[in-house]
Amino acid sequence: MKTALLLCAILLRAGAGLGQQITPDLVPPLAFVELQKQYPLAANVRWAKTHGLYEARFVLDQAPHVIRYRPNGDVEATVTDLAGTSALPAPVQRMLGLRYPDLTFCKVAKIENVKTGDVTYETESCDADNPDVITFTPDGREVHRPRPRRRPQ
Repeated sequence: MKTALLLCAILLRAGAGLGQQITPDLVPPLAFVELQKQYPLAANVRWAKTHGLYEARFVLDQAPHVIRYRPNGDVEATVTDLAGTSALPAPVQRMLGLRYPDLTFCKVAKIENVKTGDVTYETESCDADNPDVITFTPDGREVHRPRPRRRPQ
């Protein structure tokens, strides 16, 4: 029981960063239904929108699950949270040290594209107000993604 609670706490904390948290009513119906079909016992699902995809995070059988859906319900990717930058491949660690020596990373994840099998690694800096999300290929090449424009307040 303690293990399940600990995993839940870790998962909920980890879910706060790699996307904008959204309520279930903002998830496209096809993605929402697909999650229910694939994981009927999933409870306490937390949703986020990241890179135009809808990310579902939940714990099932004491194992954390993160699945990214397209709006049409297709599974785009699975996400595995990593223990830290030391869990990244050596080329990625080297590039982080060379290009971002002053950043501290609070979230690190392995992203696997379900259709192609391609793997990328996402790192998110600890800056709460404006975190940098940096994506790498396993060989250390940075994948540049356009940053969303911030609306004037």
